[in-house]
Amino acid sequence: RIVTLLLSSAFGDHPNKYLEIGSLRVDRILSTDKEFVKSKLGLEVNLKYALFMPTYRKGYRSKQDGAQYDEEELFNELKRRLNLYGYALLIKPHPFVEDIWEERYSDIITSKSLALNGLITSDLLAMTDLLITDYSSLLIDYLVTGKPLIILNLDKESYKSSLGFIFDVTKYLKANVATCLDDIDLLLSNIEIFRSKENAEDFLRSLYFDYLDSKSAVRLTKELKRLHPHVF
Repeated sequence: RIVTLLLSSAFGDHPNKYLEIGSLRVDRILSTDKEFVKSKLGLEVNLKYALFMPTYRKGYRSKQDGAQYDEEELFNELKRRLNLYGYALLIKPHPFVEDIWEERYSDIITSKSLALNGLITSDLLAMTDLLITDYSSLLIDYLVTGKPLIILNLDKESYKSSLGFIFDVTKYLKANVATCLDDIDLLLSNIEIFRSKENAEDFLRSLYFDYLDSKSAVRLTKELKRLHPHVF
């Protein structure tokens, strides 16, 4: 429902002009077999994986989207801390920096490598056991999985002042937020406790998704047939 309100506000349309049939990305997430994704990417089936997917930082078209942290130090620290809790680290960079990061680091998954295996980003969200991100909107899609989520806010005030937020989900997911790397240890040591203590994730799921199934494409097809019977 919130997407309808945002779009109608942006384009000056009445909300009733929008069909709320679900999300095709959610279809993919809920219907994807995680072992299949692991096998396509050549990953160990029996390992637990933590996926780090940060949003774009700065430099593209002169945008200054928060501080440009030292990603190499961050990756090494994440890998070390996650290994202590039995997770292997995978990194999916923002498409704008994939080429650069792929040359510098191992354990990088790119849009190209996904496409070559017939996969998309939603398949990664379905496969991973833990998602670590910062201000990326993909965390909303990930909420439908009900799996552990860590929101890494190392430079939130800087990012907020330079780019800002349409909707700051951290206000509702405070228990998932890490403002420093030491917070990650605290969250990982209480992986089942920090998740949705006050049903905050349930609230956000209900706010963003009317349907939590894998039938959005079916509903879309039915609506298209109803609206354009001469075509279908």
